[in-house]
Amino acid sequence: MADPDRQQAHFLFLLPLVLPALANLVFPHRLTALWTFPNWALLPVVLLGSPLIKVFPISAARARLVALSVSIAAVTASPLIAYIRVKSNRTLHEAHYRQVASEVSRLANQSIQLITGTRDIVQGLSFYLPQAQPIAIPSSSDATSLAAIRASGMVIICSAADELCRSASSTIECSNDRSIDLTLTQTFLGFTSPPAGYRIAVISAAGPKVEETR
Repeated sequence: MADPDRQQAHFLFLLPLVLPALANLVFPHRLTALWTFPNWALLPVVLLGSPLIKVFPISAARARLVALSVSIAAVTASPLIAYIRVKSNRTLHEAHYRQVASEVSRLANQSIQLITGTRDIVQGLSFYLPQAQPIAIPSSSDATSLAAIRASGMVIICSAADELCRSASSTIECSNDRSIDLTLTQTFLGFTSPPAGYRIAVISAAGPKVEETR
């Protein structure tokens, strides 16, 4: 690896892969493979950069043909895949993380310390609400936990189908809390996704309870 260009390629390839893992030891966060996508453009340079490797023109032409075929196939199939995702219930909540987080911030009108509710929703809000710490839904009979929640505030987000979450939220809510029911949909090329219903409750020690329906 005496070649400075090869050293730079290895450095640029490995550094963005290693640094997030090291930083995650100090600042825990959910890492995903999606963050590594920009790195893989350098993988052919790293693998084929050695002067000991010989690549014949016919092999390079075949590799380019395969890459072109895969790219064309991906572009051709993307509208169908998007349609399937729009109509699928499996990815129903993923399309609404940003809107739900926006409603949470608007309704809370303060720094959000704790967040709980339907797991499929809460786990996707960390990017939009990084200061909020996800916790399990507390029991209404646990006076100590409820007192701690009242001291710091909490947001409960339940899907329309999560009856256990909605029941627990109704039990915990008091007259000075704020809550909202909303229904969100996603559209793509004239197609509309199934409606996704949510109930957001802000557990706070201040402010009158306000019921909103959308």
